[in-house]
Amino acid sequence: MLSTIALVLGTVAALLLVYVYAGYPAVLGIAARRLGKSHETGDAIPSVCIVVAAYQEAAVIADKLANFDSLDYPADKLQMVVVSDESTDGTDEIVSAHDNNRITLLRQVPRAGKASALGLALPQITSDIIVFTDANVIFDASAIRQLVRHFADPAVGAVTGVVHLIDEKTGYAESEGAYYRYERFLQQNESTLCSVVGVDGALYAARRELVQAPSSETILDDFVISMNIACHGHRIIYDDTAQAWEDAAPGLTDEFRRKTRVATGAFQSLVKGWGVPGLATPRLLFCYLSHKVLRWAGPILLMIVFGANAVLAPYSGFWLLLFTLQCAFYALAIAGLLKPELRSKTAIAIPLYFVLMNAAFAYGLYRFLFVRSSGQWRPTQRTQIRQKGQ
Repeated sequence: MLSTIALVLGTVAALLLVYVYAGYPAVLGIAARRLGKSHETGDAIPSVCIVVAAYQEAAVIADKLANFDSLDYPADKLQMVVVSDESTDGTDEIVSAHDNNRITLLRQVPRAGKASALGLALPQITSDIIVFTDANVIFDASAIRQLVRHFADPAVGAVTGVVHLIDEKTGYAESEGAYYRYERFLQQNESTLCSVVGVDGALYAARRELVQAPSSETILDDFVISMNIACHGHRIIYDDTAQAWEDAAPGLTDEFRRKTRVATGAFQSLVKGWGVPGLATPRLLFCYLSHKVLRWAGPILLMIVFGANAVLAPYSGFWLLLFTLQCAFYALAIAGLLKPELRSKTAIAIPLYFVLMNAAFAYGLYRFLFVRSSGQWRPTQRTQIRQKGQ
């Protein structure tokens, strides 16, 4: 009886995992080619406001301001708002001293988190387009032009670009790069089929009139803001020519913490119904369930597969082989965790990054269920990246 239950549960979980990581990309690619639609682009120059929520960003904010000065966009159409979330490290002083009257500093006191910081800024913005980004992200000079050209089509509500990670410390850059190439394939095809499910919070633009201020308790503000736009029938377009750069997390601990926060925010948005598509947008709902919800369930599915395989292993050589392969995969990940010098090897880096992501989502689910989380955030250690990005 136990073996039968293990067989059924393990098979269903395994098939779902195969669908999430291989089946969905294949189905999505075919659907995008056959059912996808193009959209208009134009040369209009709408007014743009770049919004940066900053907390303790003294190490990078000067580079961010200099990057703003160098952008290839008409000065009379471009502004920036920096919202300091009660920074105490000199961030405010650096912004105030910067000689550019198109940059506005707002100070949020007491500290209340990123979502509240955005809520403080939004009522004061009158520009046609808002570009959301982070303090440590350096734009390509043409990034704003590449983003806003898509708004020539009234059906487009938001546009997301590409943020390249500069990884000189973690040692698993190849696996992380492979993951982001995989994600960008999904984004490109979702964009063609209907709308990207979520955006890169470090570089995306949206029509001002469509942006709803997120609740102050929101953890994943970029996901909620963009999905609310998509759920109301507006397309989110992916443009890989709109580019920027940022440093990767300096170590596994920081990366795990970052992904845990993303996971906690993902479960929060799902349970509260923030940005969850309905039957009125069936294509978006299909992509949301396949790309996000089933991916978020990945840790549970992996545990079911491993447990079921352990039960079935004594019954035949086939199940024993599968169980041995799973154990070997996780052993490689543990080796990468314990031996940093091995992380540059593909056979180590890919299992390590895969396990890291799923462990973070499992912990994120735990934190959402049992630990009270807030919209406040703690940035990873920042380093200057202007010369790398330009």
